Amino acid sequence: MKIPKKVLLLVGSPRLEKSTSESLGNFMLSELEQQGFTSEKEYVYRMTFRKQNQDLLISKILESDLIILSSPLYVDSLPALVIKTFELIYDQDLNIKARFRGKGFCAIINSGFPESLQNNTALKICELFAKQVGLTWRGGLAIGGGGALSGRPLERIKGMARNIIRGLELAALNLAQGKIISKEAIDYAGKSIIAPTIYKLIGDFGWKLQARKYGTNKKLKQNPYKGNN
Repeated sequence: MKIPKKVLLLVGSPRLEKSTSESLGNFMLSELEQQGFTSEKEYVYRMTFRKQNQDLLISKILESDLIILSSPLYVDSLPALVIKTFELIYDQDLNIKARFRGKGFCAIINSGFPESLQNNTALKICELFAKQVGLTWRGGLAIGGGGALSGRPLERIKGMARNIIRGLELAALNLAQGKIISKEAIDYAGKSIIAPTIYKLIGDFGWKLQARKYGTNKKLKQNPYKGNN
């Protein structure tokens, strides 16, 4: 009897269970479970502060065959505690690092920008991290327009998320076969959820609604730090 491989999902969003990162990661786990994987999930925002939790995180990584990071984009990089998690893993002694070899690592990065290419720098950071600690880089998916998903399960928004769903399905199949994530999976996941012009209009409208809610709608164009010259 073949022993199922184990995958560990690390959710990098501070919104935890209510995040788009959680939604994307959950779908990927479901697809891998159908391919025979057993799965586990942890949130980096709960694992990086206490020494006991840090040790637990390292042990879970050592027990896994594949580690997936699902994280939002913060500007052009990763959230601070995701970077802290990378540093924690990097700082392990050589005996532990030697046990990382052969384990796969991949990333799903989503952002509020409509263009998926905005995530490319963060994915390069993930690739460099994997190489530095001895993990095998299995590729990554860049997803734009994450705000339109709003943390909802992908199964509930099939129409709008159909390309992302297809990309995740293909990526899961690639990973289950021991391959890197294919260009086809990357291309599907990277397609716009909705037209960028419409996405920007909706985002601008939502921003103004929030400003009105907090009584700051007349201050949006203020430049308090602009010089007088």
